[in-house]
Amino acid sequence: MKNFKLILKSLVSNNATVEGARHRPWYFAVIIFFVSLILALVPIFVTNISKRGSDIVKTYSYDMDNLSLRFSEAVKAKNVSLEVSYNESEKKNILVDHGTWAAAFPENVYTFKDQSFNYFNHKNEAGQNDFQVYYLGNMDSQTLSEFAKAIEQSNKDANTPLPSLFLLTEKQFVAYFSNPQRSAVIGTIVGDYQSTKVGWNMSSLLSEKPTGTAEEYAQYRAETWSNWKAFFDEAYNNNRLTSTWTTTGIMAAIDAVLVFFMGLMVFILTRGKNNPFRIYTFWDSMKVGMWAANTPAILTCGLGFLITGFMQVLFALLLGVRVMWLTMKTLGPNNAPTPASSYKDVKTVTAKPSKK
Repeated sequence: MKNFKLILKSLVSNNATVEGARHRPWYFAVIIFFVSLILALVPIFVTNISKRGSDIVKTYSYDMDNLSLRFSEAVKAKNVSLEVSYNESEKKNILVDHGTWAAAFPENVYTFKDQSFNYFNHKNEAGQNDFQVYYLGNMDSQTLSEFAKAIEQSNKDANTPLPSLFLLTEKQFVAYFSNPQRSAVIGTIVGDYQSTKVGWNMSSLLSEKPTGTAEEYAQYRAETWSNWKAFFDEAYNNNRLTSTWTTTGIMAAIDAVLVFFMGLMVFILTRGKNNPFRIYTFWDSMKVGMWAANTPAILTCGLGFLITGFMQVLFALLLGVRVMWLTMKTLGPNNAPTPASSYKDVKTVTAKPSKK
């Protein structure tokens, strides 16, 4: 119980932090260190695991609700099959017959590295290209990125707005959403088909054909767009998990190094010749850094959800402030206990037996 009270007290007391670090078992410091890391990482983990593929078009669709509908209608009208299949060596892929795809969009051909690719193209009311869909076979990620840059450069050279792009390959896809007014990419979704059922076909994204009224057509478009967003969410699932654990792992390593660095700072700042705390060993200083991490971690866990823009640097800032405050106010050369010899002598009265 005393140890628990000391840990609670160390949240606000520097003296309790130093007391715990120097005079409590070493594993207390290690436990506080790991608990602090977990608390500091909670906002980062929750934020990343909560991301969805459709978040980029959550507030504003940039006309993708209409453009995706046009592509879905074209695919279904031309009987183009984009079906998810599975094989043991390549796992889940989406397969398209190149001949069928080329026959569906014969008028649109883009040449990249001496290879021709047919694509779906949509033009806006001004006659400008605003949405293009390419099927690129087994193109790898690196070449896919080069392909997207080549298209962007082609539009710059022609001084035309950059259309939104949907680049399909057998194993993954990349969607680039562009702002028509700024001619700039405002968001990207990278997905695969690992969470998609075998036999699923992209033509199923199209809702049932409306009967003709304005209300029915609006519902038809909304349902199709809802299907597309659900597809984005599902396709992003695998990357979301990978990205979450990668980001969390990197931040865990960075935060751990910061704690040890702050312990090193405690050791360095107490080395002064006139500093009575220079008797602290390197290991004592490391434990002080671990014990000092608890309050910054708790504050990071709470504030990280409120100040998302500073979420990744909050722990470092708060830990730095805590350790600097601790070393200046508690472990500085002017904070030494007053020696017993400096106390003034106090006069005492010797009791004498009373006379009867």
